[in-house]
Amino acid sequence: MIIGRKAVLIIHGFVGTTKDEEALFYYLNHYRKYDVYNFVLKGHDRLTNDISYQDWIDDATTHLNKLISYGYKKIIVIGHSMGGVLASYLAANYPKYVKKLVLLAPAFDYLAYGKGNLFENIKTSFKIVKDYSMAEVVGRTIKTSPVMLTQFMKLVNNYQDILSKVKCPLLIMHGNNDAIVPCKSSEEVFKIALSKYKYLIILDNVDHDIFRSDKTDIIVKTIYSFLKNKQSIKKINKL
Repeated sequence: MIIGRKAVLIIHGFVGTTKDEEALFYYLNHYRKYDVYNFVLKGHDRLTNDISYQDWIDDATTHLNKLISYGYKKIIVIGHSMGGVLASYLAANYPKYVKKLVLLAPAFDYLAYGKGNLFENIKTSFKIVKDYSMAEVVGRTIKTSPVMLTQFMKLVNNYQDILSKVKCPLLIMHGNNDAIVPCKSSEEVFKIALSKYKYLIILDNVDHDIFRSDKTDIIVKTIYSFLKNKQSIKKINKL
């Protein structure tokens, strides 16, 4: 029965999949009895050039509206990387239903790679391969078309300040070893969020895919603690 239950909507990142947040999905769904939902963003199940960032916004909006139509009155939205931008959009535009927002390494900046000087880019390239393995880097690159990358940039450009419209309780978690999205970007957007209850937790020695780290268990439990009680992590600022 949906009456009185809380829904959790998880949104994966750019060229990611629903498997990226599997640990969190199963913990909340099977062990803590939240009704957890996720979906694959358009263009992420197959390579395509027929895509715009508005398609991703429409995907996220459609799935949130489905939950509302099911009868959920309290919805928690969790977004990883680009999914964090989309999750923030939902929180800003559906304040009546989105009661809490969790952002995991949200991509409120372009990829860290490609923005520095040549020497910094070389160092970042080696670090990305080290963190993800060459096979995974190649696999994700194959899934990325120039059109998709351009649309990702447009999404970030248009919604970099979206947290200035978010008032619900907010938790941001970002690894300080992230070679994809600079941790500093989360520190900046955290300042503009209007949420009365907002928390930024820096994950020490954790890269962009935070659920592949050796801190997955404590990350998942910290998120659950925030969902259960918005003030329960107020003394934590680093894990």
